[in-house]
Amino acid sequence: MVEQNILRALALGFGLEEEWFLKYHETANSQLRLHHYPSIFSELLETNKLTRISAHTDFNTLTFLFQGKIGGLEVEDPNEPGKYVPVPPIPNLIVLNAGSNDTIRSTMHRIVAPPGVAAKDGLLPSWYSMPYVNLPINGWYAQDFSTVVDSVPGTWTADYPKKYEPVSVS
Repeated sequence: MVEQNILRALALGFGLEEEWFLKYHETANSQLRLHHYPSIFSELLETNKLTRISAHTDFNTLTFLFQGKIGGLEVEDPNEPGKYVPVPPIPNLIVLNAGSNDTIRSTMHRIVAPPGVAAKDGLLPSWYSMPYVNLPINGWYAQDFSTVVDSVPGTWTADYPKKYEPVSVS
């Protein structure tokens, strides 16, 4: 599976044994979703009176995003907080999001009015995306609220300490 190959590559990149992440993903606990954002008046998006989805980061191991054809996905520039950059839809392109201790940073992203798309009668067309969310077997989606999420070994050292305290839902 593609996700397992990426998890293996990440483990090796962090200096861990190749199978390190796989033990947390032994049981299928991932989700494929279809998101539909209905037509909306372009003025509402452009004046920030409404959003299709506001800026957020993901809380899971990996997110593979297959976006629709019209655009509107933006990611925050990690070097300039508050500045967003369009991610134009490209056929057969998968957008991948992951993060741990900011060594790999889960990208802040949002959905805005797609650039260059003409609004018919003031309405922008619907926006679609399909995120495949790769979750660990004990993730909060699995309702195991005692699971502790911590920085991955290899993303911190004595010279580069953990930026975030371990957390759990409980």
